[in-house]
Amino acid sequence: MFNNEIYLCGSLKVSTILGSGEFKLAFAKYQNSNGSLVVSKNYCNAFLGNQFNSMHIKNNSVFLTGAVSTQTNLYNGYRHADIFFKIKHNGDSTSMKLYNHFTGNSDNLEMFFDIKECNDGGFIMGGAPVYVTAPQSQNWVVKTDSNGVGPGMVTVSIKEFTNTNFKLTIYPVPAKDVLNIELLTNNNAVGSIEATESKNTIEIINIFGQVINSVQLSAANNIINVNGLKAGVYFLHATINNEVLKQKIIIEK
Repeated sequence: MFNNEIYLCGSLKVSTILGSGEFKLAFAKYQNSNGSLVVSKNYCNAFLGNQFNSMHIKNNSVFLTGAVSTQTNLYNGYRHADIFFKIKHNGDSTSMKLYNHFTGNSDNLEMFFDIKECNDGGFIMGGAPVYVTAPQSQNWVVKTDSNGVGPGMVTVSIKEFTNTNFKLTIYPVPAKDVLNIELLTNNNAVGSIEATESKNTIEIINIFGQVINSVQLSAANNIINVNGLKAGVYFLHATINNEVLKQKIIIEK
């Protein structure tokens, strides 16, 4: 709802080819008072799987995300990308940005499911490859500026990473208020760490290399408060018995 109008996004079915049919990306507005249609627009070439899944409305623009085919027609094969689409309130398109994580010709139906605005005016979008099975099937996020321009995708989920002696599990990713860190030895026993030694630490570092937070590992299960961090990409450095494990993390608000 915006200015007493109902905003909708999704897909418009334009054929019944192969049973499931072909679709165009679709946007519409209706008067909240009487349900009358104000604007109806559709975009892109018709193809299987095209769809908008989420929308963020601002005073001057509407931002939509979803999936769109990157092939010109059905006979060229299947391939979908995550789409960031910017339009005016009258439905006229102003810009588009596509993101891909997988390469090759097979269709993984990559798509964004949600979009949230950040404090800096940019956006965080979350998505996944619908047709990909584990372990390659991971959620991912993209952090962009206000125009949808970003460095690329970061795959996310519950993160586990190991060295010769330890396994570290981090969740949730993305994190909002707290970050849980579980430490085990590689035989699944509680990690042997000395809580009194300052060398056993967790550091959270921003993209400029600045240490934002540093805490001492106190047990096998550790909780770090990240509520005060701004949304964005950070790096976690875990120093355990003089060994360092590193991992990229995402903070969302």
